[in-house]
Amino acid sequence: MMPHGIFGILGTSVYNLICIEYDEILFRGFNKFFLLADDNEERTVVIRGAPEDAQLAENIINKLVAEQPEIFTEQIYVPSRSCGRIIGKNGESIKWISKTSKAKVSIDSSSEFKKVDGQTRIVLRGTREQIDIAIGLIDEKLAEEEALRRQVELVSANRPTRYKGKLCLENTTEQGAESDRLQESLMPTGSDGFLEVFVSAVESPSQFWVQLVGTKSIQLDRMVEDMTSFYGQLENRELTKLSSVSAGHLVAAPFPHDNLWYRAKVTDVAEDDYSLGESKVIVFYVDFGDEGTLTLKQLFALRPEFLVVPFQAIECRLGNVVPRDKEWTKEAVACFERLAYNAQWKPIMAKPINYIVKDTDAKASIACVMLIDTNSETDINVAEELIRREYGVSFSEEKPK
Repeated sequence: MMPHGIFGILGTSVYNLICIEYDEILFRGFNKFFLLADDNEERTVVIRGAPEDAQLAENIINKLVAEQPEIFTEQIYVPSRSCGRIIGKNGESIKWISKTSKAKVSIDSSSEFKKVDGQTRIVLRGTREQIDIAIGLIDEKLAEEEALRRQVELVSANRPTRYKGKLCLENTTEQGAESDRLQESLMPTGSDGFLEVFVSAVESPSQFWVQLVGTKSIQLDRMVEDMTSFYGQLENRELTKLSSVSAGHLVAAPFPHDNLWYRAKVTDVAEDDYSLGESKVIVFYVDFGDEGTLTLKQLFALRPEFLVVPFQAIECRLGNVVPRDKEWTKEAVACFERLAYNAQWKPIMAKPINYIVKDTDAKASIACVMLIDTNSETDINVAEELIRREYGVSFSEEKPK
């Protein structure tokens, strides 16, 4: 049997380097060696061969160890609201940062909604140079997020507060394939499952609508500006006149309280026997979730270029709480509107925790969400606050399938 010996304990990074140089060691050392892996950060190297060959292999490994740069572990903290951009869709951004910098980059996800003064921990491991490159790439993502946030803040500041209207409880619209394709959905990208949203319309805590905060908010406001500019011109309204509408039709409709133009879906029509243009039409504003009653002559055909942006109003239900009585009281609804900043364009965190089938459309589902207000020093769980104020009682949601 050939002599053999154990050549000490090596760190994971050195172990990986020896794996790369494996063929070179065999060629020069004329011996066999084994890299014994385990679940720890260190590995054992076993050399087997003639004494002079084993010594040569050990010398080569020692040289590799001596040349190996020092590995550091560093922690940085970033705003929790920026984690989604750093992670990216399906983790693409953080994978790119790790690949480009060659540093190991991981975001702390040890708790469901872990924050330290609104900050989330990122752990970086690698050489000093690798960590510095990774931090630089993270800083770029933070700068992108900050620029986007400034745009969103501008959007929020310029949006008029929408008056609360009675929402459509029984939507008789038949959702076509095209309409389904255009509907935005809640798809968290961060590891904590939270998204920033605006609550845009409220019927009750059991039925409200949200919009995603971010580039979609900016796209929506630009589209509204374009629609207002287009339909504000008499000649364009003449070109897009409607002679009739029925439930399910998409139309361009003004909102009575701000003189802007929006996308809307017809939900009901009451024809006027004397003047068709005076027929009462109930419309559902597909980007905000509220409802309005207009006349047929106030509605116009929706041009194809205004269908590029998905419908932004996402119907939700507040999870983990039900009304104390059978129905939510007016006081409870008013309290929820204040807690959720209804139509005030102030971001709030939302996390889907379950999905239920929509009563009026078996093919559609409604997200049951957790809402967290992070706009003050102390985070407020909206459901827990309604329970604390005795408007609701706790209700355990099933886990998402």
